[in-house]
Amino acid sequence: ELIKIIRDEENDIALRATLMEALGWYGLSYQVEKIIQFSSELTDNESYPAELRNIARMTYNRLITGPNNIITR
Repeated sequence: ELIKIIRDEENDIALRATLMEALGWYGLSYQVEKIIQFSSELTDNESYPAELRNIARMTYNRLITGPNNIITR
């Protein structure tokens, strides 16, 4: 559902950017691969605002890097 809201250009850019950033913290989600793919696609799509693409890049990098927890490493 969050991806649908982010894709919808009718929604406020601040809302879309906040949701994109929030997706970066779904590293343990069963849908993490879908979020990574969406983040990658959005980053490369210049039809989206630069602000949103930059946050998508950060989200992608955060999810690819994985959790930063010394107990699990």
